[in-house]
Amino acid sequence: MIYLARIGDTKANFKPHAVILDITVKDHPEHILSPTWKMVLDFKNGNTTWKEYKQQYVELLEERYKTRKGEFLALAEMARLHPVYFRCYCPDENMCHRSLAKRAIYRLISIKIKEEKDAVKR
Repeated sequence: MIYLARIGDTKANFKPHAVILDITVKDHPEHILSPTWKMVLDFKNGNTTWKEYKQQYVELLEERYKTRKGEFLALAEMARLHPVYFRCYCPDENMCHRSLAKRAIYRLISIKIKEEKDAVKR
């Protein structure tokens, strides 16, 4: 299960044995789920709309998946087995890459489950 949390939120109540991931470009620019600085600054400065940001972020993840598939699969498997928290500084998780990252990993998990079911049928 994937949860979203804000860095600096002192009221966060993490599940036992949770994996807590900082997916910010500020602290972890090389993380597979971190956006680029350009994307963040363009959005913060009003040069990019939320719709454009979402499209750019999804395209970034698709591009990274091509070369870092193993990292994505490992993260998806981790989320199947443990509570995982994606953390960022954005105050509104609905307008933050955390929510987009969560959807992307859940899509990957559903694809993996379908592949496993199809393999069992063979």
